[in-house]
Amino acid sequence: MLKPTLRKLLRTPGFTAIAVLTLALGIGANAAIFSVVHGVLVQPLPYPDSDELVSVRHDAPALEMEGLPNSEATYLTYARLSRTLDDFGVYQNDVVNLTGVERPERVDAARLTASVFQVLREEPIL
Repeated sequence: MLKPTLRKLLRTPGFTAIAVLTLALGIGANAAIFSVVHGVLVQPLPYPDSDELVSVRHDAPALEMEGLPNSEATYLTYARLSRTLDDFGVYQNDVVNLTGVERPERVDAARLTASVFQVLREEPIL
């Protein structure tokens, strides 16, 4: 069964090349997508009890606003009134200027409360 198939493929090298190339691209794309999905969605976060971490988001559907930033008042309200969360921290992504080096740079940063380190059970480096 294998020999007749190989003979047919050898008689049509153009079709064979396209078929092999299509299979290679499909398998490569599948492997790349799986790697990204596994790394982002399947693999647990590198923190103790990471399966217990939750993210709280605030939306205002009536105003058609999604992902409102957390304020100090929001943090204090959750810290004071929450009965279901063991600990609570707030962070906000930001872009800042880094100076004191050869040339100033724009870098990604995060503003966060000190309790974020307690929640993640990590010690700040600096």
